[in-house]
Amino acid sequence: MVLVVGVPCMVVCMGQAMRMGMVVGAFGGAVGGGVIVHEAEVARVSGGVNGRVIALRPELGLCSPDKHQSMYAREDKMAGVRLRQLVIAAETLDVAEALAEVLGLGEGFPDPGVAEFGLVNRVYAIGDQFLEVVVPTALTAPAGRFLARGGEGGYMAIFQTDDLAATRARVDALKIRRVWNADLPDISASHLHPADMGAAIVSLDEARPASSWRWGGPDWEKRSVPGKLTGAVIHTVEPQRMAARWAEALGVKAEAGRVALRDAVLEFRQGAEERMVAFQIGLPDKEAALARAKARGLVVTGNEVRVGGVGLVLS
Repeated sequence: MVLVVGVPCMVVCMGQAMRMGMVVGAFGGAVGGGVIVHEAEVARVSGGVNGRVIALRPELGLCSPDKHQSMYAREDKMAGVRLRQLVIAAETLDVAEALAEVLGLGEGFPDPGVAEFGLVNRVYAIGDQFLEVVVPTALTAPAGRFLARGGEGGYMAIFQTDDLAATRARVDALKIRRVWNADLPDISASHLHPADMGAAIVSLDEARPASSWRWGGPDWEKRSVPGKLTGAVIHTVEPQRMAARWAEALGVKAEAGRVALRDAVLEFRQGAEERMVAFQIGLPDKEAALARAKARGLVVTGNEVRVGGVGLVLS
């Protein structure tokens, strides 16, 4: 996708999940206004202005998160930062199939808006949180470069806040660059420069209402299965330093390499390579999931299953 900066930006693209082709060039400072259009590849940025406007995708329309009653409690506002979505970058969609089979997930949402921009994906609802697998179809896609550097693995963590305006102001003050901004009627989001955060892309999102989630696709509640994302494990050579950085961006505290959120815990551990290496997931029947993983021939160690370069730690 393309950020159009230097002039007041308009929301020009209303697709369902149009945030994954993020630009990772070194933008000088925050970009304001809004977005969103797509690009077939990551464009070169000169002077903080990217003039490429490719394809608009209005045909998907807006989500209607309140169209159906949910099994989850509705709330107009949210207290505290939540872990709402975790993303794996993979070589093929076989990883999405394995993920769905092992965890007993429902039908995945394929966002048609990402196809012409070098990606295919599947998004799965688990409780009112989400797991996503993205696969680059172009070597120039950011996810393609991620795979070239270190293979399949944890690619992005999406956090939900109830005040994105304040969050944006905070990260700007911390000199953390925002490389993509979206302001749509039902959700606003900002991606933070991975070089400023380390290990993975961090996205900060505010959904309206808080119980909705555009990126899950239409009627995601009908496709959801019981379960919960309870945390993630990030490897880095300086765990406490990176934990403090992520905590600053999220507006929470870090303690002994751990960042506690409203519904999850991020654990920063010693590792030679900066990567998000594990997702912690609560399931109604972890033993059944482990049995399915073994039947599929996946590597299972204790309560951990390896899928797409990520350890799924089940509880």
